[in-house]
Amino acid sequence: MIRIFTTGVATLGLIVGLLVQTSAQSLPSPSTLFKRQVTFGAGGGFAGTTRSFVLHENGDLWVRERATDSLKLHKTLSDKQTKQFFQSADQLQLDKYKFNSPGNVYYFIEYNNPKKRLKEKVTWGDSKRKVSTYVQRFYNQLIKTT
Repeated sequence: MIRIFTTGVATLGLIVGLLVQTSAQSLPSPSTLFKRQVTFGAGGGFAGTTRSFVLHENGDLWVRERATDSLKLHKTLSDKQTKQFFQSADQLQLDKYKFNSPGNVYYFIEYNNPKKRLKEKVTWGDSKRKVSTYVQRFYNQLIKTT
């Protein structure tokens, strides 16, 4: 009997904890998790922090600060701008462009297309190896939206 009560209290605590956590940070809708996403950002340096943005197909741009591990909706892009970014991501063919050369400070773009079971990440920052100018331009365009 005590065991059942303890389990019930633990379950209640877990539910309350999840509700508090969910209200503290707005999480993306589950319907957006199975669509294409472009994640981009930068990290490293003395503090070793990472700041990343996740662009969903619906135009929602989320920001994640690794120092605080918070996730929140940053803004929503127009349909036209969102479509252009995903067309560019498709044209870059990141699945064929294997590049992983981070430096002390690094930059990255990750493209996730669950329908094609594709998830590729390009990371750069090493001064001895340069990323493609097309990837760099795409990154700069993405950063301008933030």
